[in-house]
Formats: sequence, structure tokens, C-alpha cells
Amino acid sequence: MSFLNQNDKRRQFVVDKLDYYIKDESISRNIEKSIYNYTIKLSVELNITRSWENIIFLKLYLSKVRSIYSNIKPDSYIKNTDFLKRILNGDINIEKISQLTRMEIYPDNWKELIDNK
Repeated sequence: MSFLNQNDKRRQFVVDKLDYYIKDESISRNIEKSIYNYTIKLSVELNITRSWENIIFLKLYLSKVRSIYSNIKPDSYIKNTDFLKRILNGDINIEKISQLTRMEIYPDNWKELIDNK
């Protein structure tokens, strides 16, 4: 992959991390693409310079990566055992995965609170 520039390497690293659990590079790549597009859109809305050199842009991207990754990783501290299954079953629109709310990502975690409300 020596033809990749530094920014492509960053994005490929995320794809590789996701794919460790997903085991389908197409899905992993589309999740990363959704995260990247989400970061671009949010940056436009917040008037943030869209550049990897901009620490705020980079942190927005990495924050969303961590959020999705932590819910995909079966043994993470979040303990969301269904999110990966829902992705692989096609229950989640991959193109919009980065737009999901916390409740949509891990509904079982919020069920009791929502039921009480």
C-alpha cells in the first residue's frame, strides 16, 4: 500500500480495525466512509476547517470512529453484543451508521429508561 498518502493510510487503518471484527472489507470500508462523510458534514455545519491538520476536525473523526468501534467490538467496556450482529444481518443502513443516536446503536442499554419515561 505504498501508493497511499498519509490521509489514505489513516482511513485505511480505521477500515482495518473495523474489519478485524466485521470480516467484510466492503462493509468496513462503507462504515469508515459514513464516518468520514459525517465528519465533513458536521465540520461544514460548525464552520470547522476540513483538514486532517486541523485538530478539531481530526478529533471529530476519531470520536465517531471510537464510538462505532467500541460498539462493534464484542469485548469492549460497552458490552453491546448485538450491534455487530445487526450490521452483519443488514438491519443497519451502513451509509447512515454514523448518524445513529446512542439509543439506536444500543437500544437494550436504554430500554428500561425509555420504558419508564
